Amino acid sequence: MSHREEGPDGQDGPKVIVDGLDRRDEPRVTIDLDVDYHEQGRSSFAFTGDLSAGGLFVRSNAPEQPGTILSIEIRLPNRAAPIRARGEVVWFDKDPEGKGGGMGIRFVDLDDERREAVLAALAALARSRPDHG
Repeated sequence: MSHREEGPDGQDGPKVIVDGLDRRDEPRVTIDLDVDYHEQGRSSFAFTGDLSAGGLFVRSNAPEQPGTILSIEIRLPNRAAPIRARGEVVWFDKDPEGKGGGMGIRFVDLDDERREAVLAALAALARSRPDHG
């Protein structure tokens, strides 16, 4: 059984709780990035809510169902080419009012080079935040 919960400080963003355990393995950064995703000939443009080397949250009023495999392109700051990866939708939250639904996506084929690019972007973002100490 899984459901959506907010992090303890309200800043972690959505996460999946399975049998009372947080199943995220990677730290996340709340960030608004352009993302394209494709599934069975359909293409969609959206924005991230957060990003980690393990996956991302994509804001969407029409999220895909868990188990759906998507082709994803994320535009990272200071990188000319987008990061391309495949990801599996692991949970979704439909917002009936259309104000903040989305889906949690786990990367399924992020190789070391692309993973390092994501980690470098996350580190740079963390250093640029005013609360970085």
